[in-house]
Amino acid sequence: MNQGILEKLEGIVGANQTFTDARVLETFSKDQYAFSPVLLEMLRDKRAEVMVAPDSSEQLQKIISLAALENIPLTVRGAGSGNYGQAVPLHGGILVSLHRFNSILEIDVTTQTARVQAGARLGNLEREARKHGLELRFYPSTWATATVGGFVGGGFGGVGSIQYGTLWDNLIVETQVLPMSENPQLELLTGSDIFAVIHAYGTTAIMTELTIRLAPATNWEECVFSFPNLGNAIAFAQEIAENTSLKKREVGIFEAPMPNYFKPLEAAGGVKDGRTAVILELEENASHDLQTRAHELAGTLDYFNPHATYHHSSFALSDFTWNHTTLWAMKADQTWTYTQARFEVEKMLEQVHAIKEKFGDEVLMHLEFIRERLSDGGVLIAASLPLIRFSTKERLFEIQAFFEAIGVQVADPHTFYLDEDSRWSGEAVLNGVAQFNPKGLLNPGKLKVLHTGEHAVLANSWFGKTKTD
Repeated sequence: MNQGILEKLEGIVGANQTFTDARVLETFSKDQYAFSPVLLEMLRDKRAEVMVAPDSSEQLQKIISLAALENIPLTVRGAGSGNYGQAVPLHGGILVSLHRFNSILEIDVTTQTARVQAGARLGNLEREARKHGLELRFYPSTWATATVGGFVGGGFGGVGSIQYGTLWDNLIVETQVLPMSENPQLELLTGSDIFAVIHAYGTTAIMTELTIRLAPATNWEECVFSFPNLGNAIAFAQEIAENTSLKKREVGIFEAPMPNYFKPLEAAGGVKDGRTAVILELEENASHDLQTRAHELAGTLDYFNPHATYHHSSFALSDFTWNHTTLWAMKADQTWTYTQARFEVEKMLEQVHAIKEKFGDEVLMHLEFIRERLSDGGVLIAASLPLIRFSTKERLFEIQAFFEAIGVQVADPHTFYLDEDSRWSGEAVLNGVAQFNPKGLLNPGKLKVLHTGEHAVLANSWFGKTKTD
């Protein structure tokens, strides 16, 4: 990265949007990989050599062209709210931040879609969509800051996935991408071609615009029920998740003492010591009808937020769900880490019992009900982000291996290799690399098959397919 390259980058985006300061590069070369003590050791010293912040496709094209001509690695970054080092530049080079590439270009009420630049924030899109009687179908717990492109490129599902599935469930109508070439031209991906960029860590092509499907806005209310044990909480939450006539946005289970880590909720009186919490977002007036069933399971309604103040309070219940749960736990106790797993509902109780019997409080259960494979009628599963008390790397992997041995699928969050994640789009991503990134300059080092010549064979029953090399 010589002075001539830096001067050319400054000529493209301006000197005030070209950053070489060590503190800036340290900050923007990271995401939330510190959730994993394994990744923390592996990635803590990785830095870009320069960061640029374009605000147009034209600027982005010129940056790509320069990098391709000079064979410089290039990594694209959204808000950096990912957890596996997705946007960490392993080989230095240029880091492209899309925080200025953030416009909401169009909301179409007729087609219930939104067209946005890749750096548009999900929180801003949710608020703007609601002005038009629409809302996001689903979003991560980092929705206030996460970008649309970053979520598509590194995410999975989230709040709302109980109704609308995951990123692979027909969320994206189309996306404009730029290939990694000396003369990059915008290309439009539609249909199954979009799988090339879903959960691809930006290794295939650079998304510039996306059109995504929205949903009709619902009057949501939030509530927390608590139960004396994990079994009762699972029974209650599973009944709600299976009730297809009840509209819902969030059904999550948080084993005690996990809820005590949610300090704002605890301060609001929504946490009872020693009890397992069920966090719900339901259509307006639905929670009242659930109190009788909760009472039968020794459950109580501990917190309620009506629609009038939904997303207008000092916190939202989604702030404690999905991977924000891990964040709150680590704030309280740095020895916690986590894993990511998938329970089939029919086997869940037996598998949870086996895990608790073997590991006790070394593993705390956190379950998030979602539906997937909507094109095939939909399958209810329990996505899981259990907390694990970290002692050694070997013990962490031993616990994950036990999950797999009893039939629980694990999407290991302690690796930065994309093709060791059972949720990536497999051959679609590898074909996308071959088509759009033949030199392998986009976010290099994240695909094991390209980095080491090895390629894990992954049974991808997350989506009903088998991935091979």
